[in-house]
Amino acid sequence: MSSITYSNESGDIILFDPETYLAILKACLQEFFGKSEESASDIIGQSGHLSLENFPPKDFNQMALLDHLTIFDFAYNMLRDLPDPSLSSYAVLPMDTYLDWEEDFIQKNELNPDYILYEGEDEDEGEED
Repeated sequence: MSSITYSNESGDIILFDPETYLAILKACLQEFFGKSEESASDIIGQSGHLSLENFPPKDFNQMALLDHLTIFDFAYNMLRDLPDPSLSSYAVLPMDTYLDWEEDFIQKNELNPDYILYEGEDEDEGEED
């Protein structure tokens, strides 16, 4: 599967690579939540968040909502909805730890580092000089 392009009426565009997203999600379940490769695959397959109705997102707004969470947070929410006993020992992980791990994982596995990429006229709208 290649990247999916989402756009809105304002001309904003989000490019999304669902294969990379799912690869990182599966590895995150293994690395941070102690799941085996098979268990991580089962969790992804059972998640209502990733059902054909919900994944990949159907439009720009759904895609923006998905990007609102890190993959680590998304994995935590998936496990919470199952419910998963591993969450009882969950400790808050410093975000830098996760982000450093994700960056390393992407590089080591030669994945797309821009698996969610925003393009459009309003990219710099919220920035001040």
